[in-house]
Amino acid sequence: MNQRNMSIHRPLLIDFDKYTDGDPDFKNALISHLIDNVKELQQSLPDMDSNTSINFIQVLHKIKTTVTMLNDREFIQTLEEIKSSIISNHPFEFFKRKLKSFSRLCDQVIESLVAESSNITSRSNHS
Repeated sequence: MNQRNMSIHRPLLIDFDKYTDGDPDFKNALISHLIDNVKELQQSLPDMDSNTSINFIQVLHKIKTTVTMLNDREFIQTLEEIKSSIISNHPFEFFKRKLKSFSRLCDQVIESLVAESSNITSRSNHS
């Protein structure tokens, strides 16, 4: 594995077996759903336009369960900071840094979920 790939994976703190009873097909379906939700959230990241900010808050509410399941403290904290920035109209530069940081976190979470799905598939093919 090259250095670049190692830097983009985040540890996944989700206990997939808790939600899937160890069923590899269900795990892959759950992972696919989580990836879709994180991508939707990432695509809804607001700019300074209030309409996109409202959309982001709506998507955030919709995928709250995904965020909770991921149990990634930095991910959750950054989300909360973005939400607070929207509500309190923080200065643009602060807001822009948070969005960039969060977009990078989304990429890392997605990469980690894709890798986990690949691991599940390869383990179930060797069984």
